[in-house]
Amino acid sequence: MTHQTTPGEIDVALRGALLTEEELAAGSEEWLRHPDPARHDAIAANRKEDR
Repeated sequence: MTHQTTPGEIDVALRGALLTEEELAAGSEEWLRHPDPARHDAIAANRKEDR
């Protein structure tokens, strides 16, 4: 995220990083199978800045 990130984009990023009750119950081994939302958001932010 950068200083140009909107509140809506921040909200979406934070909500995307949340685990559901089922995901929490599955444990950390299962979490490793999920995409990293921080990495995805960083890539998207870089593309946005390149425009």
